[in-house]
Amino acid sequence: MKKEETKTRLYKKNVHGRHTLEEFLRYTPEIEKCKFNPEKSEFSFNVDMFDIGFSYDMFSEKGKVSRFMINFVGEFLFRENIEKFAELMRDTESKKIIREMSSRSHKNFGLDLLGYKLLFSCHVSLLTEILTEDMKRLG
Repeated sequence: MKKEETKTRLYKKNVHGRHTLEEFLRYTPEIEKCKFNPEKSEFSFNVDMFDIGFSYDMFSEKGKVSRFMINFVGEFLFRENIEKFAELMRDTESKKIIREMSSRSHKNFGLDLLGYKLLFSCHVSLLTEILTEDMKRLG
């Protein structure tokens, strides 16, 4: 492949990612079914793909939705709804959760497609990371 062809392909990929982010930021989606699974030490939540500017086409071709995009959207939605996730922690067994939060850390969001719903999942330690960041900014 020629150098110019490579540049053009990379540019087109970047434009697609930028367009997807611009679309996403136009929406104010409602997340649904916030859950905490103590066995997996994992939060999960659903969002309608159309409410965040996504479409079925994005999932038809492997690699159209990048790991960066999944993590960005997942964390953005998680941060915007942090109080819902903090509330879920009130009814959990604290010793096990504290151990889990300190023994591992969140790396990437999981993403499953359920019809037109996107199911995001993440490790419980993300909640601690975000709350710690917020506390540092306050103090």
